Amino acid sequence: MWASSLTRPKREIVKTTEKVSSVDKLNDYHKNRNKYYYELIKSIMDGAVSQCTDVVLLEPIKNHYPHYSYNDVVIYYDDDIHKMLLDDDIAAYADSSNNIVVTFDPQRVSQFKKK
Repeated sequence: MWASSLTRPKREIVKTTEKVSSVDKLNDYHKNRNKYYYELIKSIMDGAVSQCTDVVLLEPIKNHYPHYSYNDVVIYYDDDIHKMLLDDDIAAYADSSNNIVVTFDPQRVSQFKKK
């Protein structure tokens, strides 16, 4: 008898999901992809330093530009990753064989930071 006299306040369900455009999804994908490959290149460079070298060659994968390989690991490399590496004092440049040379060399780093 008394239970029927009590009324619960109605809860409003508020949906907080926002529509995300496909362009925003694509931009997020590119941002996350670049961050992943940037971190991968940094970890490869850290491994190279532990092996007493400061240069790593990323070899181009034929017909799959801008993908490169290092010890059978596929690495995506573009201008955004280049800028991210340069901000971390790591220089990367193409040699005559279209390999990407990644190095900690201070002269190369300063050369690219001037540009």
